[in-house]
Amino acid sequence: MKRLFLLLASTLLLASAAYADAFVKKGKAGSIQVTMSSDKPMTTGDNYYTITLQKDGKPVTGAVVKAKVFMPEMPGMPYMESTNTAIEEGNGVYKTDLALSMTGTWQIRLFIDTPDGKKQQFKSSLIF
Repeated sequence: MKRLFLLLASTLLLASAAYADAFVKKGKAGSIQVTMSSDKPMTTGDNYYTITLQKDGKPVTGAVVKAKVFMPEMPGMPYMESTNTAIEEGNGVYKTDLALSMTGTWQIRLFIDTPDGKKQQFKSSLIF
């Protein structure tokens, strides 16, 4: 019984550690539900993100999504930024890549322009 418990605990620990490396942020940009995620752990250099937009449970299509990550200037370090326009994959899913030049805390901004002319902004952060 003790051996079974140790095996189960080890499996859960390894599974949670593997999942913890993936990146997922959820929130709102005005009335739009935003999910930004990456299947792989964050790394120095290019990182690929999937952005899903929904409003009232329906996909938001035809939007222009501009993504930006930045790290403010700190003593001995300059301001760092990476920007890109996401490509619409369909059904409210957008893909982009952004470069992270070093480990630390990065601020995330998604600027969403919907076909009806509304502009929304999603704010979050990531630490790697």
